[in-house]
Amino acid sequence: MVDEITCIECGCEIDSNLSYCPNCKCNVELKKPNKNQKPSSKQKLFNHPIWGIAYIIIGIWAIVTGTEWYFYLLGVVLVVFGIHKLYITYKERKNNPEV
Repeated sequence: MVDEITCIECGCEIDSNLSYCPNCKCNVELKKPNKNQKPSSKQKLFNHPIWGIAYIIIGIWAIVTGTEWYFYLLGVVLVVFGIHKLYITYKERKNNPEV
């Protein structure tokens, strides 16, 4: 027996082997959440706290060595973004210790 799922758009019961709803033609695979799916390697790479530290270091370097006003602005933006990135990464790791 094949499992049936309900389409989120129209409420029609459809076969779980189909990738779209035959009634409303919406994509069913995008609507099904898969909680056991691991993040891709690209997501893991950019969620590492070293990126926040790198943004802070590059921002400080732009502030210290900058001779024009836009270098100072770029440095401040990078430092703030780096602190934000570290905070978000810390918060995600605190909520999900498996990552």
